Amino acid sequence: RRNRTISQGRNGKCGAAAGPVKSRYRHREELGGSALNYVFPGGFFIPSVYGNISGLKKSDLKSLERIYRRRIPKDKALTAELAKYMAECSGSIGRQVGVLADRSGNISHVIVGDAKGIFIPGLADYPLGRKVLRGLRPIHTHLKSEKINRDDITDLSLLRLDAVIVVGMKNGQPYNVPLA
Repeated sequence: RRNRTISQGRNGKCGAAAGPVKSRYRHREELGGSALNYVFPGGFFIPSVYGNISGLKKSDLKSLERIYRRRIPKDKALTAELAKYMAECSGSIGRQVGVLADRSGNISHVIVGDAKGIFIPGLADYPLGRKVLRGLRPIHTHLKSEKINRDDITDLSLLRLDAVIVVGMKNGQPYNVPLA
């Protein structure tokens, strides 16, 4: 039963006569984004991880999804616990991990990149309008404890972000945290 595909019916046979299985997975375009999310009955959904998630184990994805539960206090740019957890996740998968946090401290996106960088998804939920800045700050890891690079500064200026925070790693632990 668990190995049914979406095109198979409830009795396990393929075809229109069997009736399709209603999927609880919805593309976030229906909900205002571009990732795949699990939709619970009643419309509640778990935000998914954006970016390069191919080849990740299910346990790694679960640990990355747990980042959404964390909050950053309004008076801090980053907490030590979040930096350590992101460094552990990034070290275990061997890729850069990033989050987008808003001004109230909520995590709006969790992003997985490759060893060189991350790709920030569309920010349609945070339009600029008359505001000078978007109200978001990206926080991401650098695997080799590099400083803030040109791509980070470009994202800061062109996307009009509040700040860019980089968690430099050494031996799987946070080593330095530059802020721009």
